[in-house]
Amino acid sequence: MDLPRPCNDDHDPVLHERDKPIRSFIAVDIPNPVKSAIGNTLSPLRESMREVKWVELDNLHLTLKFLGNAELPQIGLLKEKLFNALRDERKFSIRFSRIGVFPELKDPKIIWLGIDRGEACLRNLAMKIEEVSFQSGFQKETRPFSAHLTLGRVRDGKNIQQKKRIFEAIVFSLDGPIELDRLTIFRSILTPKGPHYETLFTLNLI
Repeated sequence: MDLPRPCNDDHDPVLHERDKPIRSFIAVDIPNPVKSAIGNTLSPLRESMREVKWVELDNLHLTLKFLGNAELPQIGLLKEKLFNALRDERKFSIRFSRIGVFPELKDPKIIWLGIDRGEACLRNLAMKIEEVSFQSGFQKETRPFSAHLTLGRVRDGKNIQQKKRIFEAIVFSLDGPIELDRLTIFRSILTPKGPHYETLFTLNLI
């Protein structure tokens, strides 16, 4: 299991910010064909719910651990510890199944895509990552892990009944499961146009 390391290129912007806090997280990147399929399914929602800030398709990912702001050496140390802790972790499959909301349908704030296959494996993986992250000096997450893919955030509470009817009418399906064979540590860069994600490290599952 080979892990990419930061290169020594003097023009690498990450290396020039080794001592500056980097906003980062650990996630499962979503294959591009799946992103396209999700986009096609979401098309009716996007058209009818303009008040929702939808996640750009290129940015879709399954977050396993939000690291917050940390310097690159600390993130690199976490990567090494994760490599050791997960060296025998096997790849598995997940399947997206349904669209839901947080906290509840009568007052939706977050629109998400749920999982009906591989959820237990994903939860166990997230728990291992959480423990290693805590041992590496990152803040421990107090909320229980919930396997979901964030699709959008509702910006106002207008037309709740209309939203409910739309949610209840959407049927989500994908052809086959998705193989989860790697994890990615992303850097999150906030821009006026929205967040931009860059890969810092990847960890391959066997």
